[in-house]
Amino acid sequence: MYVDYLVTGSDNLSEARRLQEEIIYILGKGGFALHKWCANHVDLLEGIPEQLRESEISFNLKNYEGIKTLGLVWHPSQYTFKYEINIKPCRELVTNRVVLSVIHF
Repeated sequence: MYVDYLVTGSDNLSEARRLQEEIIYILGKGGFALHKWCANHVDLLEGIPEQLRESEISFNLKNYEGIKTLGLVWHPSQYTFKYEINIKPCRELVTNRVVLSVIHF
């Protein structure tokens, strides 16, 4: 969990449901309502109101852009994560210092 983003998972659907219920309960006790819910199994979204779901999600599109969170792009229907990197051409000698300055966050 980072500030207000939670990315987690489990080995099976029943464990994922239990984890989802516990997270909703525990954070609800503190007055926090989670939103932008997304899952790679449609059954996990059944009990989540539409207004609390990630609006960009689609399980049917092959060229789906993915969900962007915490520097990752997640494709729930493909079970994959990826990083997107934009590297600009370097016109100077490539040193460790130059590489670190390009990849820093």
